[in-house]
Amino acid sequence: MGTGDKIHADSGDPESLSARPSTYERIRNAPTDFHIVARAANEASAESGTHHGRVGPSPRRAARRLAGVDWHAYAECYDLLCSVNPAYRELLTEFGNFVRGAGLRQGAEILDLGGGTGNFFSLGLPRQIAVSSRLIHLDSDSRMVSIAQRKYDEQQLQVRTIRRDAHTFVFPAASLDCILSVNALYAMPNPVAVLRKAFHWLRPGGRLFLVNLGRVLDSADWRAFLLRTNVRDLGVVRALRILLTDGRVIARANERIADAQRVGQFWTHSTEEFGTTLQHLGYELDEIRPVYRGYSDLVIAHKPSVVGPSEHPATPGDLDDRYV
Repeated sequence: MGTGDKIHADSGDPESLSARPSTYERIRNAPTDFHIVARAANEASAESGTHHGRVGPSPRRAARRLAGVDWHAYAECYDLLCSVNPAYRELLTEFGNFVRGAGLRQGAEILDLGGGTGNFFSLGLPRQIAVSSRLIHLDSDSRMVSIAQRKYDEQQLQVRTIRRDAHTFVFPAASLDCILSVNALYAMPNPVAVLRKAFHWLRPGGRLFLVNLGRVLDSADWRAFLLRTNVRDLGVVRALRILLTDGRVIARANERIADAQRVGQFWTHSTEEFGTTLQHLGYELDEIRPVYRGYSDLVIAHKPSVVGPSEHPATPGDLDDRYV
């Protein structure tokens, strides 16, 4: 998710805090003042790490949060937040444009790797391609898969859903025409090993659409962005209500993600590093650039029609290297 102005909370002095109006009083008194509303939203978040002039969580809070991201809870709230996130909708458009120009054959096998709640098949994939292809959804979280399956059923999309870990699941070599993965690899224990496996799953000439979260998340920046872009359409109260209900669940998860990124538990990279990793694995890059407000990188790539020996994994031990 890129750069943006961070809205920091005021001093945490108890007297000044008790004297302040409530969040909703601020909304009523200044419904069009974005900066006041954004600050109120930040203060209302119990997980905010910007109090007392401190950027980021305290060491004690960070240690608690590294216990893990609750992907079940994340799944329940994910779609509502995505629906009000213009940066996410841009990724859906990017994928639709990519698929239209990818030249996929009739009956192409398309894998959504870490497919989450199924938005890229149900919302991003053009209908004529969806019904003429064999679609596969792979994700390890049962709630994500359940929500995705419900969408597919409602839209009468024939999708093979698989709840398995990408590290252990195996597709036949050269069996897939296209693989997409959107902001999923970064959280996997060994993303480079998964990318190496994906290379073998692709047919020669097979296409890759990959978005990966490479920079550390900043929840305050995203709250400010979502308020700024939704106040006009939804109104201040409704936009803030979303951010303080479902949005709070996502914000807490994002803060845990950021903690894991900072300590190297989750993969972070620059655009250049990401491209170099994929080239090292044998992919030929067609396009690479930052997306998602600069927090992620988009790669469109393909597997060469003729793969040289150097482009195969050298040894099984290479699969244990988390990053290259």
